[in-house]
Amino acid sequence: MRIYGESPHRISLFGGGSDIPTYKNGGMTLSIAINIKQKMLIDFDCNFKETFNLPVGSSNDFYNNIFNYFNLYPHFFSAQCDAIITGGLGSSASASVLLIGLINKKLKLKYDNNKIAELAWKIEKGLNFGGKQDQYASAHGGVNLMTFRNKVEVISLGRSFVEPIKDSILLFHTGENRKSGKIQEGFKKLSKDQIKYLDKIRDLVMPGLRAMYEGNIKEFGRLLTESWELKKKSNAGVSNEKIDKLFEKGKKLGALGWKLLGAGGGGYCIFIVPKKQEEFKKKIGIKWVDYSIDWNGLDTRII
Repeated sequence: MRIYGESPHRISLFGGGSDIPTYKNGGMTLSIAINIKQKMLIDFDCNFKETFNLPVGSSNDFYNNIFNYFNLYPHFFSAQCDAIITGGLGSSASASVLLIGLINKKLKLKYDNNKIAELAWKIEKGLNFGGKQDQYASAHGGVNLMTFRNKVEVISLGRSFVEPIKDSILLFHTGENRKSGKIQEGFKKLSKDQIKYLDKIRDLVMPGLRAMYEGNIKEFGRLLTESWELKKKSNAGVSNEKIDKLFEKGKKLGALGWKLLGAGGGGYCIFIVPKKQEEFKKKIGIKWVDYSIDWNGLDTRII
């Protein structure tokens, strides 16, 4: 049996950090899934000697963790990632969601997207500490408001919610990736100050959603930047002098808001730029990344 699948990465807009298990005040996030994807092909019946083709920067341990969980081992496995893995788009989450989705298809387990996302997080947390929004965003696709309490609730928002703002959200890569995968480790035990900042980050989600739906791009950008500044205060290492200078340059070029994606320290970032976008792309000095919203989420099929 040969099974192929794809899963999207995500852009986290508001609330990132409040989805971690050590934050107990009720997390909330707003994110969009994008058509920058993980793609995998598994063959369980071919006569090849066991062969793995993996994306640059990934490790056998990551995938073997999932295969070992199910006690299932393919003869041929090929994985491709459209993104730079350590860039902050949730690559590890989308990869684990996709691989579990493929195994779900193979074993006819009938897991729904929530079950796949939750299991992906549980298996992955043995290697990386982090929140749950990435797994659920990849599994569901689209634009999602999520709450994190005793369980994760996903409210999938229609296209009308994001339509007024989506073309103003420009994605770039800073040219540098995270120097350390341990930035999130600073959230394993939260101080009173960290809880205070995470409360404020969470409380910006609904105003951000309102600004998005109303097409108030200026307010959306202001709130995004406010959230970024709170994130910098919540955990050391999410920014540095070079990144701060980049965002200051973006502001001078007309950006209304900005933030790094993921844990921070480098990788992908977004700017809110409603006007003169081509001029902005040329002058900002980093690589612009084309994308669109992915509305499909996890997608697998037997071939």
